[in-house]
Amino acid sequence: MGLAILAFNTLVFPAFFLVVFLLFWATPWLGARKLLLLVFSYVFYSSFQPSHLLILIGLTALNYAGGLWLGRTRFRKPALALIVTADLGTLAFYKYIDFAVVNLNSVLLPAGISFAAPGILLPIGISFYTFEVISYIVDVYRGKIKPERSLLDFALLLAFFPRLVAGPIVRPADFLPQLKVIQTAQIGAGLQLVVIGMFQKLVIADYAMAPVVDWYFAIWTHTSSFDTWIAVLAFAIQIYCDFNGYTLCAIGLALLLGFRLPVNFANPYAAIGFSDFWRRWHISLSSWIRDYLYIPLGGSRHGKLWTCVSLLIAMTLAGLWHGASWNFVLWGLIHGTVLCVEHVLRRPWAWATARMPLLTSVPVTVVLWFVTLAAVCVAWVPFRAPSWQVSMSMLSRMADLQDITRPFSIAIGDAILVLTTAVVIIGVQLVDRFGGAEVLQRWYVRGAAYGVMIAALAAMGGDLRSFIYFQF
Repeated sequence: MGLAILAFNTLVFPAFFLVVFLLFWATPWLGARKLLLLVFSYVFYSSFQPSHLLILIGLTALNYAGGLWLGRTRFRKPALALIVTADLGTLAFYKYIDFAVVNLNSVLLPAGISFAAPGILLPIGISFYTFEVISYIVDVYRGKIKPERSLLDFALLLAFFPRLVAGPIVRPADFLPQLKVIQTAQIGAGLQLVVIGMFQKLVIADYAMAPVVDWYFAIWTHTSSFDTWIAVLAFAIQIYCDFNGYTLCAIGLALLLGFRLPVNFANPYAAIGFSDFWRRWHISLSSWIRDYLYIPLGGSRHGKLWTCVSLLIAMTLAGLWHGASWNFVLWGLIHGTVLCVEHVLRRPWAWATARMPLLTSVPVTVVLWFVTLAAVCVAWVPFRAPSWQVSMSMLSRMADLQDITRPFSIAIGDAILVLTTAVVIIGVQLVDRFGGAEVLQRWYVRGAAYGVMIAALAAMGGDLRSFIYFQF
């Protein structure tokens, strides 16, 4: 997917945002501010693919009218089903039609029947704003919020440009009230988050990690187990810094305009267990899946067996949400399976730790953290690999302990860069989570960190890469 002219990491975007910022705060009337913000949000979205703006506007009109209808109809369940089906149908058509045709052709191939894939271009951000309209409609149905009567406010709920194309997924109950009053900008905090986000994206994800990952997948058939582990670790750091970098920029830009977006990452590579990981990784998505899919399926209310079934369904669909590929299904199944195992073992583990305090000791905690991190990295393989076959080959190579002694192809400098970056990134998360946050907040630590980041960003140049989550 190409890089749009107004993506955060382009040279044009700062000028665009400066114009928005100055006009927004120079306008004294709330209604005029919101209208200005909506117009610029539509301009921003149009910079990716102008024709796809019609889809965003169409879903806005459909769900705005649908919310008002739900608020007054006696046939609430049929209305809910009809609106959600239309939303999911739109998402399915644009995101999964080609995938469905390809797989249908593979089934019909023995009969000599095949269909041409439409080759539909995926509207950027459609997975995010579709989930937002569904949460709005469901919340109206449940009585958690009242139907939004301001079309302008509802349109901004979906189109607010800092988080439009890659989240975080906002809840209507959190964002709509912010549109009713004039907010106060948090310029210092906003700029700091933008600097951190751009540093993570441009310097770490793009400059340091992406070349190693790209090199590996260009020659993966001629690589060793060591090469594979280094590449997978590089991708684990790349995707975190790429996506968290976007999220931090989105939150920071929103603060500059007086809006607050939800935190989307909380030291995920310091997690102990996959349940803990999903409380820390892409929080707006994992909480959405919990509230609008896992709990409605029954959650943990109907015994261990159904809980595991619900987890597998929820995580498989979460994988498929990321992309129309069997690799993403495999990624979701891996996470769902491990979550099921954790659920089954939760009570025996609690019983064991109550009787054997050694299990809660620091060495055991470190082992559990390391196993979690290694398992999460292994699960990233199908997320990045171009095909099911490549995924299976990579996983097999990573599990071959004898192959670890094979001569490796990666340059020593690149391996050291990946390992050093991983130690720093994961080390900061561990310190932040396990009681060292006050060290990271000291003025001289923060000052030195911001100095390094700003200097690195000033020295950056060359190739600009699209954010990874733009494709989802």
